[in-house]
Amino acid sequence: MVNPLKKDDPAESLPQEYRDILTRMGIILHEVDYLVPQGGGYTGADARFVDSWGKLRRLVLIDSDMLVRKNMDDLFDVPLEEGWIAAAHAYGFPDQDFLSSHFKNRVKFLGYEYNALKPMRKCHSAIWRDENIRNVHYIFKDKPWVLPEDTEKLDEQFHVIHGWWWWDEWKRLEAEKKEEQWWELVVDLTSLGSKGMPS
Repeated sequence: MVNPLKKDDPAESLPQEYRDILTRMGIILHEVDYLVPQGGGYTGADARFVDSWGKLRRLVLIDSDMLVRKNMDDLFDVPLEEGWIAAAHAYGFPDQDFLSSHFKNRVKFLGYEYNALKPMRKCHSAIWRDENIRNVHYIFKDKPWVLPEDTEKLDEQFHVIHGWWWWDEWKRLEAEKKEEQWWELVVDLTSLGSKGMPS
């Protein structure tokens, strides 16, 4: 695990008690320096991406609004040429734009199952297979952790992806958290979403 927080700055450091929990779980923490793109840093709303990049041999970038459904360790073994990345097809947002610019013409594209956008289940039903989805991406504003379970506000096409994927997983984790220490590190995104957090 990479800790992008500055250890010497109390306001930005990961508290020692959390480091201890992660270490007991067998997670190795590596301190990394910020890696700022050439031509300047991030401004405005994009400033939240300042700690997104570190000097690693290989990493798998997963947005915070994704749910990993199946093991994706095989991504660490995808053969790549020096300086290349394996990526889902481009979408126009700050983090993807940076990757597209930096790795232009050096991308090996992955199948949709690694970045299954939730609307694809309906609009591309001819190719979508639930059993093949490794990682579902909850794009758009109706995030399952913001909307109550079985909400009337949710478009019917998303009931499966929100229901037996997100909420079933949430219930499994809630049962597990009674026994596991790492839950002390988990933020209740349901309450954050209702306070106007970015979606």
